[in-house]
Amino acid sequence: MPIVHENTLRLEILKRFTNNHVFIETGTSGGDGVNVAIAAGFEKIISIENDPEAYRIAAERFRHDSNIRLIYGDSKLALSKLLNLIGEPVTFWLDAHTTDSCSLLDELEVIAEHDVKTHTILIDDVRYFRGNYWGITLERILSTLKRINPKYIIEYIDGFCKEDILVVTAPVVNDILTKEFNQEIKINAIPHFILISTWKNSCYRQAKMLFKSTLGLDPQ
Repeated sequence: MPIVHENTLRLEILKRFTNNHVFIETGTSGGDGVNVAIAAGFEKIISIENDPEAYRIAAERFRHDSNIRLIYGDSKLALSKLLNLIGEPVTFWLDAHTTDSCSLLDELEVIAEHDVKTHTILIDDVRYFRGNYWGITLERILSTLKRINPKYIIEYIDGFCKEDILVVTAPVVNDILTKEFNQEIKINAIPHFILISTWKNSCYRQAKMLFKSTLGLDPQ
């Protein structure tokens, strides 16, 4: 049976890592993670679920969403097939486990075989790996991640509990994300009339989101 708890992939977490077009999740559950990925603005969203009932619920929930692909089956096999068709960096949310098993290391091995080495990877429920719950240690996970990209930048962010989500980003990607985050803070402090006058600048995306949320408009 799955380990059931509230969804920890919140929008304020995922929107930091939308530099990639594709989002892949392992462990769909009811589809809350997919819903967050939709809100974050990913162009293509793929989620893999090995539990038939959870898959059925999610498939019904997103049956009208053309940019979402739900896959029923083993995450290792599904990832292997998917990555053979993808030639660009992906944002991964790896959260597939039950009380008896966890496929994380198998998933990371598949990612390690991919030609692209600048994927953004988020791993949930780090507390279990600190406790060696499935016989998988945090040290082994970090070692595997460093084999994918020795220059990966590693950080921990709060999820279900403090520092429960492990995040790895490539150095160049990390610099871009930091600049975008800092720029967004500056934009939030700018009066609305200035946002309008700078609509075509490099902060177009953030300005548009702020403008829509505050005024309900979408200027061309």
